[in-house]
Amino acid sequence: MRALLIAFVISGMGGVAAARGAMSPPAELITVFTPGAPGSLDGLRDFANAMKPGSGMMINDALIVPALAAEVGLTGAGGIDTTSPLYLAYVDGGGAKGWVLIAKADQTKLDTTASTSVAADSGWVVVGKAAAVKKISKYALATFPTQAAPTAPTATLYVTQVLARYKNEIKNAQAAAIASMSAQNNMMSGLAQSYVDGLLAAAADTDRVVVTLEADKASAALELVLWPRFKTRLDKFVKTQHASDYAMLDKLPASTSAWIAIAGHIEAGPYRQGMLELASRMYGAGAPPELVKFFDNLMKASTAELAMTMGIGKNGMSLEYVFGVEDQKSLDTTLAKFFDLIAKPKTIDVLGIPTTLQTDPGASDHDGVSLRSYSTTYDLSKVPATQAAAMKQMVGGGTIHTIIGSFDQLGFMTQGADAAADAGRTIDAARGKGTHYAAPADAKDLLAASRARKDSIVMLMDFGAFAAMNPAMAATKVKVKGSMLMTVGFADGGLHLRMVLPAATAKSFTP
Repeated sequence: MRALLIAFVISGMGGVAAARGAMSPPAELITVFTPGAPGSLDGLRDFANAMKPGSGMMINDALIVPALAAEVGLTGAGGIDTTSPLYLAYVDGGGAKGWVLIAKADQTKLDTTASTSVAADSGWVVVGKAAAVKKISKYALATFPTQAAPTAPTATLYVTQVLARYKNEIKNAQAAAIASMSAQNNMMSGLAQSYVDGLLAAAADTDRVVVTLEADKASAALELVLWPRFKTRLDKFVKTQHASDYAMLDKLPASTSAWIAIAGHIEAGPYRQGMLELASRMYGAGAPPELVKFFDNLMKASTAELAMTMGIGKNGMSLEYVFGVEDQKSLDTTLAKFFDLIAKPKTIDVLGIPTTLQTDPGASDHDGVSLRSYSTTYDLSKVPATQAAAMKQMVGGGTIHTIIGSFDQLGFMTQGADAAADAGRTIDAARGKGTHYAAPADAKDLLAASRARKDSIVMLMDFGAFAAMNPAMAATKVKVKGSMLMTVGFADGGLHLRMVLPAATAKSFTP
């Protein structure tokens, strides 16, 4: 099941990308920032004021333009056309280093100094140190005046240039981080190494990253877009994905304690083998190969459509999970082999913690669906006290029970102290015989917007439910409530990571 492994292992171009066939950005161009077209900051100011009246008074074009001008050595904003977009670019390489301003301006009225240089064409200027201006003026004057005005504050990082320019610094930082973890005998150092390697591999497949901040009085959205290099693994991964309507959420039972809900469609694509290798590392060298094969077979049997809710209460973590099944007979065979594998206690090493898997005795059923259970017991005797306490809170003292099975072209899994009861409620909800999960009221419009964007994955966090189960937060005078939405989308060929925070939720975090 593609979705199952992902669930546990997880973790617009903004007006600054060149059009197809346009001039390529120079190797020395590292990043570009724009506050957007005039008025683009109004929404951010409205959002700040919605959280706390008056807090947005400093967010305005009149303050931003002089600040950007000062970065390139201008003594003021004289001559700059404040009714047009402007851009601040960072140049590094080939003897040039520093910020450069690109704007529509009257060159004769600029507040220049002896340290500033100006290149101009058709009413637009490039201003900064002479070496930096020389490096990018041809590209900047051919590109920025002709592109659509950005509608929100946007930053673009040219990843290809960053990796080439700072490869030694990146290599040294990576080595230092791994050495630090090894020195601390961090039990997750092996997994962290895989994680870092994966990030660097994804970065090598990325042409540029675009970050956009959109806001109005109701909510703020931070979006990060990875634009893949052509024919790389990341490019193939993005093109493999499909939009989801999150219909699987209706297959989950109603819950008053779930503070995270995840739904969508995700294909492993070219990263499938890497995911299996990561699972192998997580389970240690002594893990039976059949365990990794189990995950491989689950992915093969799945449609990649999924939904999950999770909460943590007094008795540890609870989880309800459903996924679409392409081949139920194959899934049933895979599950039978898994339970046979752990019929006798099987101890493996999970991130340095001895972990025993064992089939629970007996099996019940609900509405004709077999409920087979297994237990996972963690030996926390050699785990540092603080980590052990956190683990015990998660898994209810050290052992967690899991029920996994299939019915009606669906797979399901429940975990926690009430796994059997939760499995029954999940089956009833999926068959329309019981109440199903409903998103909090303040998240319904956010979900609808995500569907309209043709996103693939959504993660909804209910801060009110989280605060209710957290004794420290429940004891404070601050009554945290409301939702936050995170989505992943691929509809236009980029990998979009978007976080949306309603103003009411943000306001609830302050006294």
